[in-house]
Amino acid sequence: MIVLPDPWDALALGRLLPERHVLTYEAFGARDAFEEANLSFTLVPPGQEQNTRILLEQHAPSPADLAVVPPLVCFKPSARLEGTGHRFALSPARVSGAIENKLNLPALAEAAGVLIARQAKVRVGEVSFEELAERFGLPFVAQSPRGFAGRRTFRVASASDWADVETALPGRPLKVAAWAPGQPGTSNAVVDSQGQVLVSAPILQLTGEPDLTPQVLGSCGNDFTWRPAPDPTEGSSVLTEALGPVLAERGYCGHFGVDWVWDGERCTLIEVNARLTASFALYCSYRPELLHAHLAAHRGEVIRSGRLGPIEAGQEVVYNLTESPMPPLSGPDAMPAPGRSIAPGEKLGRRWLQGPVVGDEGHRLSLS
Repeated sequence: MIVLPDPWDALALGRLLPERHVLTYEAFGARDAFEEANLSFTLVPPGQEQNTRILLEQHAPSPADLAVVPPLVCFKPSARLEGTGHRFALSPARVSGAIENKLNLPALAEAAGVLIARQAKVRVGEVSFEELAERFGLPFVAQSPRGFAGRRTFRVASASDWADVETALPGRPLKVAAWAPGQPGTSNAVVDSQGQVLVSAPILQLTGEPDLTPQVLGSCGNDFTWRPAPDPTEGSSVLTEALGPVLAERGYCGHFGVDWVWDGERCTLIEVNARLTASFALYCSYRPELLHAHLAAHRGEVIRSGRLGPIEAGQEVVYNLTESPMPPLSGPDAMPAPGRSIAPGEKLGRRWLQGPVVGDEGHRLSLS
């Protein structure tokens, strides 16, 4: 079974695994798309809270079927999800959580021998803006140990910015890091238990686009071909291939994402996402071997290591930038979010772009 809250990700993987039943939330146009693909599916009306655990609690296989149901394909592990008793094509939450914890990044980088920005763990209220500015320069980045799409990540360039951090996260531990200049990028990869790694070509990240996301450092899209020169393929591949065996030594296998910044000469590691990523399903619709390697790794098989080529496609992720609820995204190539009314700051949906998302200078081409 494929169990994903986002119906368009579920549809993309369902087309690649037509023997599996798909369980997801209903969104505008999704039913027609699933029927056209001739898939076995269950669409659940979205409630106020939408997640994998709720989907499974309402529509899971019976206990008698669990022994014969293949491991479920889900977005990310959690202790609550594991408590449902199902088998998942995911590494244990305790393993994934330790890898994703941003405070643990220096240890991962040291073990892999890869570059990270200068950083340290601090606690809000126990350190001043002046101390941090002197140590890391301006601007610097402050991040909660856990967060996604730019949430709980702050670009701090002034005492006022740091005051915002103190208000948002009083008394919390944070990672503070020097600013890494350059173009944000990411790599999709799979590692097996032996440390073999299959890695994508570098993917250019859209970050902090003000007409797409309210988060200053929020990820809001991808171009699956890196277009600006010079090309970071060798640097991003070497970085990801070095991290793979380190994750395997910690008990991790399957898909992982690596975020980095390319300054024209080298890649600086920003974070590791030990799970499926926001670009995984769409990427796999062009490179199915990444999905099949993920599943093979969770069957205990040794995967084929290698590097995948670029893809002429990408996506934009669009958030509600207003202060009022809005209907989901609509229009050509829209992948609307589930629900009829999307709260301020939440995702309206995505645009699937079949061609360049950025130009040769790294600037976004499409107009929202």
